Amino acid sequence: MSTLAPKDKMAVNSSQQDKPLQEKDFIQENRIFSGFPVWLIIFILSLFIFSLTGTYNWYLGQMDKKKSTEPFLEVTNRQFSIFLWQFPNFLRINSASKTGYLPGFEANEEGLKLSSAEEDVIAPPDLIFLYQTWKRLLASEYIPRPISPDLFDEFLNQVEAWLPAAWEEAPEPYKKMIQSQAYQNLKDLQVLSEAELPLIVRQSFQGWKNYFKEGPQINALNPSANEVKIFLKKYPTFSRSYWRNISQTAKHQIAGETYLIDLLSTSENPHSFLPKDQLSSFLRVALYNYQQSHLNN
Repeated sequence: MSTLAPKDKMAVNSSQQDKPLQEKDFIQENRIFSGFPVWLIIFILSLFIFSLTGTYNWYLGQMDKKKSTEPFLEVTNRQFSIFLWQFPNFLRINSASKTGYLPGFEANEEGLKLSSAEEDVIAPPDLIFLYQTWKRLLASEYIPRPISPDLFDEFLNQVEAWLPAAWEEAPEPYKKMIQSQAYQNLKDLQVLSEAELPLIVRQSFQGWKNYFKEGPQINALNPSANEVKIFLKKYPTFSRSYWRNISQTAKHQIAGETYLIDLLSTSENPHSFLPKDQLSSFLRVALYNYQQSHLNN
């Protein structure tokens, strides 16, 4: 039996170390899948992907079914933006917690995200309920006031969602009017037709003007009981009977039991002033617009 001398062993070890490494020396076998055929691994992964896709499609189907049975959920961010001008406390910028709240709107400014304008709004159910109440009772009670070309330009520069490029469903006459700037020659854009200047744009403009230009005057409004009664005769859906049961929404005061309660006992003194806590913010805005519309006539 032959043995290698120490020098011979060193020679063998040296030759093994000098041998170049091959690709197989770098490959590490996956112990988890080493016993599975490739086709079975592909099948399992495909089954997992199909399962995720099926779950997602089921979720979309459930949402569509929910919307078909509860159509009050079908509100776009664009539509909701009109409501927010009249209830600015609910603007995302004014919310203490912005996570998951109105994600279709900018967090640090009042506008909505242009890419999300036509998507359904994501908001607490009670806030959507308040929107639907507003839409049913007040949305059509638009009080027209003059719209000057210069101020309308400022509005479009700040609220870009109403530019034709950001509003695909805008009426063609409106698109042409904006693109040609034909309105620049008008003293008051209210003379334009509904197709040239849709009601939703007029409402947005007036809400923007109330919020950015007239906030201090609206807050300082101090109408008499008689002035409120005259207003309610023309716009009865602002009356106490419609709003006394809506106290708070998302921790913000809306109307409630004190809303216009003194109107029940001011017949003898119609010139008395109502306490401020009986005048909701949306009523103040409407009263202010009503008064201003008469000043301009």
